[in-house]
Amino acid sequence: MRVRIIAGITITTTLVLYRLSSSNRSLAVSAGGVVDRARQFIGATASQVGVRSTLWCSAFLRKITGASGVDDTALSWERRQHIAPQVGAIVTMGRRGGGHVGVVSGFTAKGDPIVISGNNGGRVREAVHSRSSIRSWVSAS
Repeated sequence: MRVRIIAGITITTTLVLYRLSSSNRSLAVSAGGVVDRARQFIGATASQVGVRSTLWCSAFLRKITGASGVDDTALSWERRQHIAPQVGAIVTMGRRGGGHVGVVSGFTAKGDPIVISGNNGGRVREAVHSRSSIRSWVSAS
């Protein structure tokens, strides 16, 4: 268990192991793996991450997950397998003119997800998002 304070909010995260079914086979996925990879880039710009410099939230997630079948649009992640809200899930959020995408690193006491995403103010950032702003919860693998 890890306890951190972000913007005055105490956040507790744990490593979660969950099982997904894909094409009649089970995949064991460590939620901590994708979250840990995302955290390595907190504060980095697109250039520092090594991805395109415009609309790069999806490109950042493709880099840390190795995902295929998604493109440079955040909402393309919604074609992936939908899962229950959990640490390590990819979340999509709607916004005027498109969307935004990130990986869940924890939850507040109120149940709002803490999300690491690229192109958040021009950098990779970890921030609390309202649960009501989440369009979908999908698998990172």
